[in-house]
Amino acid sequence: MLTFQEIHAYKKLVESGKAEPLLCPINPEDGEIIPSWESADEVILICLICNSKVVPGINMAKKVKEKLY
Repeated sequence: MLTFQEIHAYKKLVESGKAEPLLCPINPEDGEIIPSWESADEVILICLICNSKVVPGINMAKKVKEKLY
């Protein structure tokens, strides 16, 4: 599970060019997906173009955490 702080830290790495952005899984051309909350403890990612919602799975969590730690 990813925390909002981890997603935010990863986005900072993306902005500095040290990581690849997390793109919309439906249509990568839509661009980067942004973090939001589904519930008090669950981070989701939303594509503002197609309105798709992504719950980060183990592969995405591993990708993010490998860059952070």
